[in-house]
Amino acid sequence: MDDARREARRGRPGAGALSRGRRGPGPVARRRAGPAPPDQAPDLPRLEAFLAALPRGQPVAVEFKNPAWRSEALHAALAAAGAALCVTDTEEDATPLVATADFGYLRLRRDDYDDTALARWAERIAAQPWREAYVFFRHEDTARGTGLAARLLELAGGDAASPALR
Repeated sequence: MDDARREARRGRPGAGALSRGRRGPGPVARRRAGPAPPDQAPDLPRLEAFLAALPRGQPVAVEFKNPAWRSEALHAALAAAGAALCVTDTEEDATPLVATADFGYLRLRRDDYDDTALARWAERIAAQPWREAYVFFRHEDTARGTGLAARLLELAGGDAASPALR
């Protein structure tokens, strides 16, 4: 349990480049390192202990890089704790879009997104039962992330049924 508490303290606050919606702190994002050795199974009890050690009321999103974690049991554990599954979209892989909390946390990490791809993401986000979604774009190499975020907001704008994008 001490390891889980120590890990819970190492979370980092999420901070979106663009914000629309409520003010206040964003979710704490925690990455589970990967890839794990092929013979190492996911440790759901440790994850549950970690989630239980987090401060109540603080939104949390957890990213899993090892595909072995992708399971209904993982989704159920996150949902029981009100934690979001961090949805990632990269050139190599994409996490299934599964709502496990009342907010979404997405890391769109491809080198580029055209209007068709952004419109599709806006539709997928709007179809979720989230009250808001935190969307982060790749920014290290080209500094295009803020432009892509602005365009996503523009494409999603005006739909009262869609969650607030942050």
